[in-house]
This record gives sequence, structure tokens and C-alpha cells, in this order.
Amino acid sequence: MSPTQALEREISEHVCQYYRSKQYSVFRELSIGTGKEPDNRIDVAGVKWADHAKLDSLAVECKRGGSWREVGSALNQALAYKKVFPRVYIAAEASENELDHMKAVLVALGLGYLQVDLDGNVPVREIMQPEESQLPLTKENRFMSVVMRRLGRYAAYQSVWNTERMRWGHGESRRRFYISGYEENHLNFLWHYIESLDPTTGRPPHDPTFGNRGEFMERGINFESTLHLKRLFESTRPQDLLDVLKKLPDDAVLKLYDFELVGGRKTQFSRTEFCAELGAVALRDLTEHHIKRLYEYCALRRYIVWLLVVKRSLIDESEDSCRSYAEEAGTLQKEFGPLYDFILDKIGSKRPALGHGNDPVPDPAF
Repeated sequence: MSPTQALEREISEHVCQYYRSKQYSVFRELSIGTGKEPDNRIDVAGVKWADHAKLDSLAVECKRGGSWREVGSALNQALAYKKVFPRVYIAAEASENELDHMKAVLVALGLGYLQVDLDGNVPVREIMQPEESQLPLTKENRFMSVVMRRLGRYAAYQSVWNTERMRWGHGESRRRFYISGYEENHLNFLWHYIESLDPTTGRPPHDPTFGNRGEFMERGINFESTLHLKRLFESTRPQDLLDVLKKLPDDAVLKLYDFELVGGRKTQFSRTEFCAELGAVALRDLTEHHIKRLYEYCALRRYIVWLLVVKRSLIDESEDSCRSYAEEAGTLQKEFGPLYDFILDKIGSKRPALGHGNDPVPDPAF
């Protein structure tokens, strides 16, 4: 990491702390696609539910330096963010006076400004709020896809799940997005967003069995620890695993992916490939024969596989609100809890303290 990158990272850390103190859910290095490729990484993004229907959201481009020149160098990125986020800030070290003519430029473009004093006791000051401009760049479909349905969903899940046991990420493709909860030995509850077609190849990038009907999501159980998959299968009769799978929603599917080996082993750079040999089997159709094939295949692959049991649906079939997303998190935990508990018991892990999926959905904090 260069000295410039290190200082910009320090600025972004202060910005993250600032918005966390205001009860925002904060995301660093968030990838978005403003064109055909996911070519922009937002330094800091934040969301907070104002009420069950309204999501407050913002994006920040961070630059080091204490003059208007550094602020000016951030304009290109900041304007790209405005295609997705209604409110966009630039954060740098320049004071209000040091902004000089750039202050008028920010006003004209509808951008806000945060001053970050790395040496002071008050590291972040909001000098300018984003204002309405003559450049209405925000695309509603991009806002809904990136901000509302991914980041807004994460913030709503936080009201139900234990936030210390939650993660988010892009997966192996920056066009995807996942939310995981209560991870133990690479076993977790999962919400996964997938674009049905890879724009560069035109092929389904993740699960060819679901077709190309549009953006879709998966909700269920994710399990990918080689050591603990081996322990699960070696300590469990196929019929016992089948019995617990039959307790889950019958329209969920069992799927398997192979990890690409790098230097003969699984690494953080290993990509995944859908296991067409086993397919994606709906739990209503699952038999002991399917489970035995699964056991045999996983042993053959030395358990270097990714196991998913998930419900799939088109992403625009769900209601977009804080209450709906929070209820979705509770339902996911309730429906797939039997498998989660079963696996933990078989691999000898302690069950973490879970949220209560049947509790009333809390009101967002104002």
C-alpha cells in the first residue's frame, strides 16, 4: 500500500466512524457498476432506515490533501456515484476556506463536502450538504438494485440478527452481493444476490438451472469448510441427513459447487463451478439415492466443495421495505434453522446465540 493509499484509508476510517456514530450501516470498498463493468469502488457507503418505507443513503469519495486541487481530483468518481446514490460527498483535509472556488463547483454539481482533520480532536465536520442540482444523475433502477435491495436489506437484517455475527461481501464476482449471519466453521445463514446473466459472456454466472429470467436471490444455508464437511458426512447416515432436509421448505434446492484448485489445493483465489453432475434438486424430490450420490461425489472431491441449501426467487418479487426485509431475515432463520442446528451438532460446534425469528419486527431508530 502506497503512502497516499494509506492516508486515504485513514480518512475513510474516520468517515466510517462518523457515520457509525449516527447509526448508519457502513460499507467500505463497495463495488458498483456504472457502466457495463463494475468499474467503481465506493470508499464509504452508508444506509439507515428513516422509516419502514424510506431509506436514507449516501456515498463518500475520500482524498488526501488540504487544498481544492485534491477535492477537484475526486469529482469524476463522485459524479459516477451519483448515478446510484442520491447523496454523495467528497471527504478530504481541506478546510472550508481552502476549498476556494471548488465550493461553488460542489454546489453546482449537488455534491457535499466532509472535512477530515487527521491530527485534530474532531476528525470529521460536515461543511456542505449535497443539494439539488441541475444534474439529476441518479438512476432509479440502479438505486433499487444496489442501494435498496442490497444495502437496505443488510441494514434491516441487522435489526433481527446478531450484528457481531454478520458479514457482507461481493463473492467471487463484484456483480454479486451476499449477507451472511451466525457463521461457525464456514457454516452460516445466507442471503445471496445474483445477476442471472454475466454481461461479458451472456451465460448464467452462478446457477444455470434457474434460467435467465432476471436478477434473483437465494436464501438458506451455506457450508464450505473442507474439514467440517468431511466431519459431517463421516459422522452422519445418509438417511439422517435426508430426514432433516425434509423438514425444510420443500421448494428449496440442494446444490453443490466444485472449488477450482490452485497449485493442487483450495485457496482464497479459487473460483467455483456449478456441479452439473448432481444438478440442483428440489427438496420435495430428494431421495436417499440423491444423498448417497452426494456423499460419493464429495468424498471423490476430497470434500473441497461448496454446499448450498437455498430457496430461489426473482428479486423483484419481494416487497422493498424495512419491515419486509426484517421479516425475511426472521423467516430465513426459522425455516433453515433445523439444518443449521443439525450440522453444528454433527461437527461438534457450539450454537451461537441467535436472534428470535418470531419476534415482532422492531421499528427503525430515528
